[in-house]
Amino acid sequence: MAARPEPFEFTARGVSYSTIAGVLGAIGALGIVFAIRFGGSPLLVAPLVFAGAPIMNTVVSMTWHRPANWPSWPFFLGIIMAGAGAALVLGFKPR
Repeated sequence: MAARPEPFEFTARGVSYSTIAGVLGAIGALGIVFAIRFGGSPLLVAPLVFAGAPIMNTVVSMTWHRPANWPSWPFFLGIIMAGAGAALVLGFKPR
């Protein structure tokens, strides 16, 4: 913040979005705990969380805030590789 200072202000809209995001994050974390608590295997839950969450974040972010310039092909290749990696981990998990 010292290199490029921004105005330090709290708006009602920003506080509302932050609160909603915090609540949704807590619900998601609770969902992960319940998934493991009620029989879900960490070998199943972890790939879905660590690959699925960034993919969903990318899709939602690009939908809400369309980029001025379309990303290059390595960007989309990375998204596909993350999904493929999760699928491989889920498909070939240890028994």
